[in-house]
Amino acid sequence: MNNDYRKGLIAFKEGRFQDAINIFTVLIEINRNDATVWHALGASYAKINKIPEAYNCILFSTRIEPDNKKFQKSLSIITKKLENFTKTTEYKENYIEKQKKEKVKAYESLGKGIVYIILFLFVI
Repeated sequence: MNNDYRKGLIAFKEGRFQDAINIFTVLIEINRNDATVWHALGASYAKINKIPEAYNCILFSTRIEPDNKKFQKSLSIITKKLENFTKTTEYKENYIEKQKKEKVKAYESLGKGIVYIILFLFVI
């Protein structure tokens, strides 16, 4: 086991997930075909809730080592999280869009109200 890989695992176990990501990313640049490092990178991303990034890394690890049961199990778990993440993101986007439309309606109503007040004041 590579000494830098151990450093990444220690950072992960200590909860320093961004440090682990940085270490594993450097290791990937050195050897793009190391499924174990891809898996560790994906697990690190998952810990900081970067689910799409985690999914991509873990998926890549399973493509390198398709028979690895641990990687397959992780892929199954992260796929479910990605589905939930996607649904949550869509919900948030829909909510934000709805809020924008309601604000526009409120401003339109406010504008009409001001016009009515001005007309009322000038008519009286």
